[in-house]
Amino acid sequence: MFKKLYISFLILSVLAGFIYILQIGLQEKTISKIKWSHFNDSREVAESIANRLRQETKDHQVIMFGVDPGNLNHLKIVKSWLEFNKSPGWNIDLIYIEPALSGGKEMFPQATPIDIREFEDKTVGLLNDFFESKKRILIIAPHIYVSQFIKENPVSRILKKLKPAQSQLVMGISLIPILSESSLTCVSAGVDYTGQSPLGCLAQEKSFFYQKKKFEKNMSGALDQYGLNDYLFFLKGNQN
Repeated sequence: MFKKLYISFLILSVLAGFIYILQIGLQEKTISKIKWSHFNDSREVAESIANRLRQETKDHQVIMFGVDPGNLNHLKIVKSWLEFNKSPGWNIDLIYIEPALSGGKEMFPQATPIDIREFEDKTVGLLNDFFESKKRILIIAPHIYVSQFIKENPVSRILKKLKPAQSQLVMGISLIPILSESSLTCVSAGVDYTGQSPLGCLAQEKSFFYQKKKFEKNMSGALDQYGLNDYLFFLKGNQN
């Protein structure tokens, strides 16, 4: 009896260690989801994201969509993305939006304003309520708030306040302008007062990588996964 319990305990320990190592590996690994591709308009970009992340979207209850502030084209992509996620199991029940996003109120009149930076605890309470109700929600906010590449941004802090099982139900998709279009800063030496450098330097790195690639149609871009549930779409194209 004791021997069987010992063997069972040993198997569980090995399995737990394997899962831990796998998670650490995934957290550090970058996975290409969409290779450098070309699109006619924002609707094609949205359709590509929706199709490629279809299962991931279904598996998560809260979708954080990060956009470049002032970039109306990014808001159009989010709006089209919603249209491609209306099927049962993928549909969004409620939409919240950062009030400071220019043009957001006009493009998403059905959305409820929420400032996740100023009201982190309120946002945590809101998410807990939705986890209980099983409703699916979309929160649209600046990419510097959403991408977990910036370790101490609002979403990263919110995730730390959630239970582990709940944080796994939150995914982030961020649209990151590259080449000459990025508004992000990259401070490689000295003090980074904005806190944007982890994401800004990544966008700069991607700009160097993609500058020799062909730029066709109206927009070109690529989607990468960072960590377990953070997706960055590096986009070159029309701003309006």
